[in-house]
Amino acid sequence: MEGSSTVTVKTPVRVDIAGGTLDVYPVYNVIGSSLTVNFAINVFSRVRVKRRDDEGILIHFGRGEKREFAHSHSLENKGRLSLIKHVFEYFPPLNNFVLSFDSEAPMGSGLGASSSLIVSLLIAIGLISDNLIPLRNLSLVASEIESSLIKMMTGKQDYVPAIFGGLNVIRFSPGKTQMVNIKKEKAECRFLEEYGLLAYTGISHTSANENWLLVKKLLDGGRKNQEKFMQLLSLAKEASDVISKKDPAMLGAVIEREWHVRKSLSPQVTFDRFENFLKKKDVRKMIYSARLCGAGGGGTMFAVLKGPEHRKSAEAAAEKAGFSPLPFSISRGLEVRIGGKRIQLL
Repeated sequence: MEGSSTVTVKTPVRVDIAGGTLDVYPVYNVIGSSLTVNFAINVFSRVRVKRRDDEGILIHFGRGEKREFAHSHSLENKGRLSLIKHVFEYFPPLNNFVLSFDSEAPMGSGLGASSSLIVSLLIAIGLISDNLIPLRNLSLVASEIESSLIKMMTGKQDYVPAIFGGLNVIRFSPGKTQMVNIKKEKAECRFLEEYGLLAYTGISHTSANENWLLVKKLLDGGRKNQEKFMQLLSLAKEASDVISKKDPAMLGAVIEREWHVRKSLSPQVTFDRFENFLKKKDVRKMIYSARLCGAGGGGTMFAVLKGPEHRKSAEAAAEKAGFSPLPFSISRGLEVRIGGKRIQLL
């Protein structure tokens, strides 16, 4: 890309409704295929990058913190620089630019914030270096980079909503990924905005550890564990069906059953304060069910309200339990601007 225009890339994080962990390789190969249902929300990762005349690269972390490096392959592999370094090293060495980044999601939120940031970085650096990755390949590249970063297998669901937004029903099978994307304006998305409730628990989670515990149960064998993974697949299909029917009671029942199966595979996906919150009589009058997003163990709660009129009371109950309500709407997905002018990549 020629000139000194600023490239700004903004990608949303996601809420997974059902089928998490089934998107982790090799789970979908072992069970034949899998299904994951998620939606993008208006909580974003942002990356801004601009060419400069001076040699080297300058990285702004926010809050006035910045670091300068000789080139894009000279970053240290520690702290917040590790993620940036892994993305930079996908490209040839680069020079003469300024980069800033930030994420609106709480740290360890279980909303796929690191995945969203990786997508933003790949697109921004691709544009400024004239080496843009085709969007059809972006999920694979991003998941491989993130797996290398965390030194562990990782799921593939997060990258789809970061790019396409909306509500997504994603099927993973050997050698291919198929997706049905339902746009923000559709009735299914309005239904989720009306009946969905998000709240950050205040406990940071680590998806790599939780996912590994679940995947290990499958790989270690045993018919009982395999049957539980097949139950997760069946419940993901049910979740997709009941969302299309826009029935909050049915969706709540599916999420409750899915959460029960997930806990039976690994008790570490939950914690006492969350389970105690769900058992409270006043809470059960306001919500059908709730689960922890991502691999669980902390992060963000997704609950299904019994009616929109219960939102304020349910948020107050969540705050009383030590959680932080997270107002949301469904995002349209990736947004790219060059010099302030929006461009279309899709």
